Amino acid sequence: MNLKSIISRAIDDVSYKTTSGMVNLNDTYHLHMVQEELKKHIDPNVVNMLFEADDSPKELSDADKEKIKDLKFIKGSQPPSWSKDGKLPAVYVNDNGKLSKPESGEKDGDSDNADKLANTLTNTSKDDEPPTDQEIQTLSDYEENYRTKPGSEKSTRNAKNGSKFKGVKAQVDEMPDGDKKKNAQELIRLLEAFCDAKTPDDREKIILEMVEKGLITRNAPGTNTVKFYIDPKTDLDYKAFGENTALHQAICAYDKKNRDEGGPGLIPTLKEGNMGGKKVNPGGILGEEAVIKVKLKKNKDGSVEMDGVTYKKQPHPDDNPKFKKKLEEATKYLFREMYGKGTPEYKNAVIALERGNEIINRFEDVLVSGGELEVFNPFHPEEHVPPNTPENRKKLRNVTGQKMIDTLKRELEAMGKEITPEHQAIFDKLKALENLSGEKYENAAMEIVTMLNKHPDTSRGVADIYETFSYMIALGNDKAAYLPSAGNFPLGDVLAASTADIDVENDSPEEIANKIQFIITSIENRSVKKGGGAASSSHKKNSLTKYKDGVDANGDPLSGEQIAIDTQDMTDTNFARIYGGKDANGNKVEKDLDKAGERVKEYAKKYGVDITSEEYLAKRNSSVSAAMNAVNNKRLEAKPPLPLLLVGSPEYDEMQQQMEILYDNGKVYEKVYNERFESQYFTNDNCVLDKHGNATRDTTDGICKVSEVKFEFNVGFNKHGKPGNKMPTRFHNINRCEAWLS
Repeated sequence: MNLKSIISRAIDDVSYKTTSGMVNLNDTYHLHMVQEELKKHIDPNVVNMLFEADDSPKELSDADKEKIKDLKFIKGSQPPSWSKDGKLPAVYVNDNGKLSKPESGEKDGDSDNADKLANTLTNTSKDDEPPTDQEIQTLSDYEENYRTKPGSEKSTRNAKNGSKFKGVKAQVDEMPDGDKKKNAQELIRLLEAFCDAKTPDDREKIILEMVEKGLITRNAPGTNTVKFYIDPKTDLDYKAFGENTALHQAICAYDKKNRDEGGPGLIPTLKEGNMGGKKVNPGGILGEEAVIKVKLKKNKDGSVEMDGVTYKKQPHPDDNPKFKKKLEEATKYLFREMYGKGTPEYKNAVIALERGNEIINRFEDVLVSGGELEVFNPFHPEEHVPPNTPENRKKLRNVTGQKMIDTLKRELEAMGKEITPEHQAIFDKLKALENLSGEKYENAAMEIVTMLNKHPDTSRGVADIYETFSYMIALGNDKAAYLPSAGNFPLGDVLAASTADIDVENDSPEEIANKIQFIITSIENRSVKKGGGAASSSHKKNSLTKYKDGVDANGDPLSGEQIAIDTQDMTDTNFARIYGGKDANGNKVEKDLDKAGERVKEYAKKYGVDITSEEYLAKRNSSVSAAMNAVNNKRLEAKPPLPLLLVGSPEYDEMQQQMEILYDNGKVYEKVYNERFESQYFTNDNCVLDKHGNATRDTTDGICKVSEVKFEFNVGFNKHGKPGNKMPTRFHNINRCEAWLS
């Protein structure tokens, strides 16, 4: 075994005896253990000579001290050495009490072995070799005090092999050729070099190179969560590498060290753009003052006229035998093509007709409250343009797009941001929408949403701005679309309705199929969300849901109408019984926990929902306990702080009971809703963001593509223990027809 292998083996053996699993040769005890281990394999006299020479150098003369007064000591150097900047190579070394040049310090005898031993003990590897343990330890020690959370050098070095890093690399490989791809490739190269670097100097140089090339910035120093951001010139999501990982910690450690030592920092700080808070929602883009009232009129034939457009209810096949016969033949042109062979076509065609008629009924709801629908006028302050012709729909989407550009520019200016080429690319693509329509328009619009989401200046506004994109896409698909101002129209963020009119006497089965398909894709009472959206109240969507007839847990008949009444009670009145307040109609409901709890038990028994098993209760108790702790934390953070709720106190017991009933109520509702609904009179339009920040659109039709509900218990209770939303839920989209076919 050669000397290098002996020394390496000795260091490995000692590493198992240290608490960190690493050997630090600057640690006296670690050095002693290495010395003793080496004596098992090397002449003890040689080992003593080398270590003694290093451990106890003679003091320099006053004359020699004068020579090095302007130099800096090289930390950890053996023998003690000095250079201009405190880094290798050394200018002088302490050669047993005499100041000499490094090359003059050799001794007779085992000089060759001594050099090998010294090189190994300082643990410096060659360029083409993996880092030695000491190099890894040096990096770890250097960065340790500047991390905001503990980490290991091994994790930093392995970051380039992680799934996140590999995913970004794969994304870069798929980019079209051009400057953005070159920038992204250079970023990847430098980050890999950072992972592989063997010295703090090398890592610092790589950071400075990334900064010089404008590839990275970082979040504000001083927070426990550290992030480096990717510049949009790479076409990557600015948070492509996540946050607070070992790689983030290591890179930001060098920046923190520089700042702690009085420097300006190595990495520029980026303040993310604040476009949230309704700055880019429809009111922010079009102006809150742009709300107008559109007249609605109900005609004698049951149709509804709005803004010069007539919306007619369609006949029902159960009421018209001739229509039923034609519809049965029409279905072969319809759902089989849309969803595949095996879909229950006739049933879904009937559901589509009922759904369209019910949405028109919702227009009538507005008539009850005054016969006017409050909507945004994109042409404000000019006169309203109704979306009743293809030409007008194009005008509406184009003026909306231009106002979106103007709003983005205004908000960037308010944040003190200069317009960059990446900003301009967003504006240019928005302007280019004017020449598109249909599927091309929708695809281009979603590409713009992706660009907005990936940019740090605009990402926070995507959830709000997507509502206006949904409206523009509806217009781009040649639909008569409106943006209700959240006034008196039930639920809908965007309204787009069909003007189809089925003529039972004269339409052929194929013409009927085409009109039904138009009804399916055109009548939309849209609820627009980003990524499924935050948790929201359930009672509004529940009122826009049709339930199918069935049986209860005992096998007794149960009508869809009764299920609708029960589920509406769960989401509305029974919630009010838990906390007190008003129901959806404004009626006062007294807090009555006993009645609320009994009602939940009745529903659970009626619909066969288990809320008493050990497994269920364990999950409920765990969730409630976490929620109670969260409430106490909020009470501590309140200004002024509120007294903590103590276990066993009447206040604690009551709040715990409220949460237990809420949990049971929500779980029963979730199961009943998902198993019992037939169709939905709303369209759930989700902006889905993938792990790379790319945006796609996922919409429902209320028939095959529908939204299932998920009760969200721990979504945020206030300091008084009440959730922010009435029966907080999230709706996520699925395709039931695909499920039927699988």
